[in-house]
Amino acid sequence: MVKDIMKEQKDEYEKRLKEAESRNRAERGKLKDEIDALNIENKRLQEMIVKKCNEIDETKEIASSAERKADEAKSWANYNEQYSRKNNVKIYGVPEADQEDTEAEVIELLKSEADTVLKHDEIVAAHRIPGKRPDQARPILVKLKNSDVKSRVIRQRATFKQKKIGIRLADDVTSENSKLMERLNEHEMIESSWYYNGSVYGKIHGSGRKLKFKISDDITERIRISHHRR
Repeated sequence: MVKDIMKEQKDEYEKRLKEAESRNRAERGKLKDEIDALNIENKRLQEMIVKKCNEIDETKEIASSAERKADEAKSWANYNEQYSRKNNVKIYGVPEADQEDTEAEVIELLKSEADTVLKHDEIVAAHRIPGKRPDQARPILVKLKNSDVKSRVIRQRATFKQKKIGIRLADDVTSENSKLMERLNEHEMIESSWYYNGSVYGKIHGSGRKLKFKISDDITERIRISHHRR
């Protein structure tokens, strides 16, 4: 009887063990399937992330290229506009009068104050710059025949400055070049800025070096690069 009882218990134990092993195999199989599914999903997500990263990089490159082209287009437009003004001179501080003959007034001003003879056929156009300025006279824009005439006139800037009569001669600088000079004058590393022969220049504090700047320049970076190239 003892043997029979022990055999029955053994059979029952082996049966339960087999059932437990069977359930365990089933659970492991199920878990493996779930892990495999997660691995597949993880790989798919990684591929999606790589694809999105590549798309972002491509978008950044397109945006960067578009920005460079826009800067180039802006620079060329500014260059062309400045070139079209190369023979222009602005005269500030000339009192306004009703029904004035601006061209004749410019000729007389240069003759009387700067001993410079300017003929009518050397002036293409002369007029006040449009816009109301109740506090002061509007500048006169003079378009001259060629660069030789322009040089003869603009050289008299020092004469008017020395006389201190409130009249000033200046180049006809584009709005973008004017903004560039303002940025240069406000920069801590720039001592002074000026316009000459179609370009804008700045003098570096402490070194006396002179650099040509473009409207798209990062001023600090431009100075840094020029310093390393020395």
